[in-house]
Amino acid sequence: MLDTPRVRLFALGILLLAFVGLFVAYGALEPDPALHDYPGDEELAIDYDRYVGQQVDIGGTVIATDPLTIEVDHEHGTDTYVIRNGPETAVGQDLRVFGTVRPDGELLAQETIVQERWELAYMYLVSLLAAGWLVVRALRHWRVDPQALAVIPHKEDADA
Repeated sequence: MLDTPRVRLFALGILLLAFVGLFVAYGALEPDPALHDYPGDEELAIDYDRYVGQQVDIGGTVIATDPLTIEVDHEHGTDTYVIRNGPETAVGQDLRVFGTVRPDGELLAQETIVQERWELAYMYLVSLLAAGWLVVRALRHWRVDPQALAVIPHKEDADA
């Protein structure tokens, strides 16, 4: 089916166009609670009063525990929100909150996730190690044939 280099290049171009098109389409989406896509940090920063009484999903860093207050960084600056009905936390932890917006910078938490700062670094480190392992395995067992524009297995050594 993809026997010639021209056909492979054409197929690769189509896949790249679809990939870029999906990025653009996703970026054009508006929050839609019916699809479980709730307004977030940016939407609250732009028009807080519009979302009073609605459910939102935001995340930030805990800056105070009594009352529980998070600082949220976004494109337009930094906002602080008081979280009602929140979990036990410590200053400096990351807190993700799904809840209802109340007047005067308050959110009534319905679901929360508390995360230590090191957990994010750990996740990226493990992912980087796994990606490195994958690349090494791929390079040891496969090679690119530039004339055929194909990825093919390495030939077995006669000694093996």
